[in-house]
Amino acid sequence: MDSQFNLRDRTVLIAADLSPNIQTLIQNLTLSGADCVLFSEDIKFSEKFAQVSNEMREVNDKYGRCGAVKAQYQSKQSVHEGIQDAVKIFGGIDAVIDASFSSLKVDFFNDATELEAMMGVQLTRSIRLVHETLPFLKTKKKARLIGLGYEMQLNPQYGDVLGCALRGGLPLFYQTLARELQSLARVW
Repeated sequence: MDSQFNLRDRTVLIAADLSPNIQTLIQNLTLSGADCVLFSEDIKFSEKFAQVSNEMREVNDKYGRCGAVKAQYQSKQSVHEGIQDAVKIFGGIDAVIDASFSSLKVDFFNDATELEAMMGVQLTRSIRLVHETLPFLKTKKKARLIGLGYEMQLNPQYGDVLGCALRGGLPLFYQTLARELQSLARVW
C-alpha cells in the first residue's frame, strides 16, 4: 500500500512511550517513507518495535526505516547524548514529535516530596527535548517540531490534579515557540 505522502529522505524523532496510538503513527510515517527514531524510556520494547517495522521494509523498499534510542531525561547532558545517538542512526533530524507526557498519578493532597519530583520530570522533559533538537531543526528548510497530544491530556481525571496543571502549560509553551520560530513548532 503506497502512501499519498512522500516523506522519503526525512527523519522523524518521536519522543514517546509506545502506546497503540504512537505505534500507529510510526507505522504511517514509515509507510510514507520517513525514517523514524524512537526516543523512549522503554528501550527493549522500542527496539523490538523498530525491528518489526524494519521487516516491513523487506516487503516494500519504499517504506522508511526505524531505530530506537533510550530516552533519559534526568539531566541536560543525558538528553543531549540521547539526541546525538538518535542523529547518528540516520544522519540527522527533520522533525520532532514530542508526545513524551507521562501520566502523573501523584496524591496531590498527601505527598509533597513526590510532587516536587514529578513537577520537574514533566516540565523538563519537553523543554530539554526541544532545546536539544532545535539546532538540528533550524538548519532544515521544512523542519517541524510538534507537541502531540497535550490538548488531549488536559481532560481532568480523578487523581491527576498535578498532571493536568503541568500539562496545561505545555500547549502554551509550544504555541509561543511557534510564534517565536515562525511556524516551525505546532501543537496537536
